[in-house]
Amino acid sequence: MDSASGSGSEVSSEEADSALVLALLAKRDELTRALGGGGGVGRNGSEDGLEDGEGEGSGGAALPYDLIAYLERAAVHSELGYPDLAAGDAYRALLLCDECSDAGFEYHELALDALRERCAGGLPAVLRGRGRGSEELERGVGGLEIAEGQTASEEEVEDEDEDEDEETRRLKNIARIASIRCFRMLAISLLLCGCLKSSYDFCIRGLGAAPGDEDLLQAKEYIQLMARRKLKLSSDEEVDITELPDQGLVRREIYPWNTHEPNRFSQETLDFLNKELESVAPKCEVKVTELPTLLEGIGELESTNKQLGLFAKEDIEPGEEFFDEISLLAANNLLKESLCDACSSTLPRLTADSKVVDCPDCDDIMFCDTTCLERAQASYHPAICNTDIDTIAKDPDPKEKPFALYLLLIGRAFAMAATQQVHPLELKEVKYIWGDFLPSASNTIPLSPTPGPLPPGPCPSPSPPTSPARC
Repeated sequence: MDSASGSGSEVSSEEADSALVLALLAKRDELTRALGGGGGVGRNGSEDGLEDGEGEGSGGAALPYDLIAYLERAAVHSELGYPDLAAGDAYRALLLCDECSDAGFEYHELALDALRERCAGGLPAVLRGRGRGSEELERGVGGLEIAEGQTASEEEVEDEDEDEDEETRRLKNIARIASIRCFRMLAISLLLCGCLKSSYDFCIRGLGAAPGDEDLLQAKEYIQLMARRKLKLSSDEEVDITELPDQGLVRREIYPWNTHEPNRFSQETLDFLNKELESVAPKCEVKVTELPTLLEGIGELESTNKQLGLFAKEDIEPGEEFFDEISLLAANNLLKESLCDACSSTLPRLTADSKVVDCPDCDDIMFCDTTCLERAQASYHPAICNTDIDTIAKDPDPKEKPFALYLLLIGRAFAMAATQQVHPLELKEVKYIWGDFLPSASNTIPLSPTPGPLPPGPCPSPSPPTSPARC
């Protein structure tokens, strides 16, 4: 009887977790549509994609500049166990906090208008705090009161524009409060990813704005604890912040909301890939193969797994070139070098019979020949033509070169998607790539319907606790 009762309780818990996941995924989808400008449908049936009482009057057009929406999605990503995505949204929200606070910034009016819409009915729920430190958030940071009829501190009044009305000052105070929420999320999320230096930087910036924030103070303790473990320091040795590791890890996972994944093993996929190979590797073909599973420590997995493999259809001689493909998903970070913008090949010398051509609408954008120019125009160049972005991430510091190349590749992929009017994951250059993805169910950061602050006391585990993800 007891055993049956325990089993029933376990099933009930699983059902509750499943329902929570579905609710969070629905909320994430709603916010994502809204942030893209399309808006969603809230539980109350409205078309603004928001809950009852949240941001009344908030229109879809304002949401791309809505820091509250980014904070809400960051909280959802945190609940789902994706601290990397939570950090990205929290950083976007932090940038919009700065836009709200400085009238000289480019998107100041748009960000402030979006915040005004969301705060028409009072302080949004995502800013009303949780756990320790929430009282400070609710009454304002650094003595900044947000309740009706209350004013900012004397120091803030000195810094404010005399022409600002009371409503604008109130919104700027809320933006400052939101920035503390952003710093909390960034510090904890980056800590969970293993990016200790960035986590520490955001934590210190947050404490500079709110010195008494207990969540940030405790996050700082965890960062220092993890740093000592990473750097193999004793408890009495000082941590050199410049030595903190800043390259963390995230899961390779096909997100539950990704609807662009193909069936890599279908006959349709094989036919497409082999058709592509006919012109670049005529002696090869793609087949489905079964390999042993090498991943460990992530729960029960099958002993073997299917992959796509490249096989020879006929003999290939030693030293024979059997694969020759020109990919436009290419990038280089060399500034003012004689390289083709399309394929990154070295341009031939400019002679009387040179085939090198330039883009008629750009400065210094060169191509190997008309073939590369035509490929560029059909694949990616119209999206960035005459936009003066050819110096971005070029000639970086040697330590930053890998990151600069990654940024440029992402930029090229977006340009290709915009020109071809497809989703980036639908590009044939990336659609069939496989990355040993983990199943979503193996995510080791558990869900919590009632997220709380960091637990008191030292961290006993070899890795940071999962509860900070619930920020």
